Amino acid sequence: MFNSIAYAQFRLRGGWKGILIASGAYFAALALGAGVVYSSTELRYRAETFTELAGGIIALQVVLYLFYGMQITSAAVEGDKSSNMLESHRITPISAGNAMLGYLGGGPCQAYAFFLVNCLLGAILYVL
Repeated sequence: MFNSIAYAQFRLRGGWKGILIASGAYFAALALGAGVVYSSTELRYRAETFTELAGGIIALQVVLYLFYGMQITSAAVEGDKSSNMLESHRITPISAGNAMLGYLGGGPCQAYAFFLVNCLLGAILYVL
């Protein structure tokens, strides 16, 4: 991580273990849903169905970033504000810009992992 705030937010989200478990569950749920759609669609309509699924994954990505990722970031800032952690940040040798990047990089790290899962599953659906 590039600074202490990002590292702290990353650890509060569960670190690598928590992010990998959540991303794995998210991938399994999306892959299961795509598999159900694949098996229930007639062969001649599968290409159109996967195009629609790719559009749905893009829409899901927008929802993840705009709502989930930014809500997590604002919750991290509000949590530090309500617990007086911001007073502690004021005495650490970190600039305001780096603190902001720390919240934007560490807070929504799970949303970033979900983005990678969406890219992976979208590439798989594109190949099929």
